[in-house]
Amino acid sequence: MCMRAGWVWILVLAWSSGLGLPAWSQDSRQEPAAAVQTEDRQAAARGFVGKYHPELLELLTYLERHQPRVYERAIDDLYRVSQRLAEMEQSDLARYQLELRFWQTKSRIQLLAARYQMSRDPVLLEGLQQALRERVDLQLSVWAAERRRLVQRLARIDAQRAQLTDHRDETIARQLERLTGARPEEPDSTQPRPRATQPQRKPD
Repeated sequence: MCMRAGWVWILVLAWSSGLGLPAWSQDSRQEPAAAVQTEDRQAAARGFVGKYHPELLELLTYLERHQPRVYERAIDDLYRVSQRLAEMEQSDLARYQLELRFWQTKSRIQLLAARYQMSRDPVLLEGLQQALRERVDLQLSVWAAERRRLVQRLARIDAQRAQLTDHRDETIARQLERLTGARPEEPDSTQPRPRATQPQRKPD
């Protein structure tokens, strides 16, 4: 086995054992995956990889030729990642940028780890350590951004709750009118209000 095929195979084993993408079974006795790969789906997944982590294209080519079942699952996973990030880009650009960088760093770690297993090159080890530091920092940034998002959401909920509390009766009246077409009866302001009775004191 040549050096390149060696590290590619190690990476396949790492991914299929759950260290990277979801576990992909390599049991040849199992039935083929039910989902049929479409050209559009493959093109989208490969386009995503080619844009954001071109080195993975070599792995996908190897899987397509030698591990078609694993290749199908890889395409499925990469397609889901690309779609999730595309939706996030439209709704939350800052979070999208963090999540994309996190995915890129995670994929780079997998490649570096596989190559280091084959060569034991100290330069690769140094690069792996740096990538791991970057991933930890990115994870902290992702969590910090998520916390800010939740704090903002809680603030909006508290404001809405306070507004509803202050205008409870008016809200009920509007909803009643919308449902029945009739306004609720209001007390006649011309009639005197009943005076509160004072409790009688018992003689000592």
